[in-house]
Amino acid sequence: MFEDVRFFRSMLMSLMSKTVLIVVAAVILSFTLAYFGNCVIYCFAIGRGGNNRDQFVITGLIQVFVLLPAISTLIGFLIGCFDERNRWWLAAVSLAPLLAYGLSDSFAGPLLFLCLIYLILACASALLTASMKDRWRRGVLKSG
Repeated sequence: MFEDVRFFRSMLMSLMSKTVLIVVAAVILSFTLAYFGNCVIYCFAIGRGGNNRDQFVITGLIQVFVLLPAISTLIGFLIGCFDERNRWWLAAVSLAPLLAYGLSDSFAGPLLFLCLIYLILACASALLTASMKDRWRRGVLKSG
């Protein structure tokens, strides 16, 4: 009886530690991608005459409409691939610190709406990846 409880507890702890590890890795990856993506965008702006005010507006638009959706989609994809229990909502948990940090500078209505869209995009990406992963596993099991 006690061995069964210990086995269940060790299995639960290993799943929880794997989930925490996946979330922490995704949070670190999101901040890293955002930092290096911003560096690339600003280097591009400086290379094209970065003292121009229009260039900084264009780089801000690239960050909002290209970089952050790409990061949220990638984080959702990774959560969908590595999480074994198909908890797609972990993508939103993993992306929330980056978006909260972005909102701390300027709390504006349109930016809040875009952050909600990024969270939905990350969750949809994780859900789609997890469902495709399950279909692939079932297909492999049927044919093999």
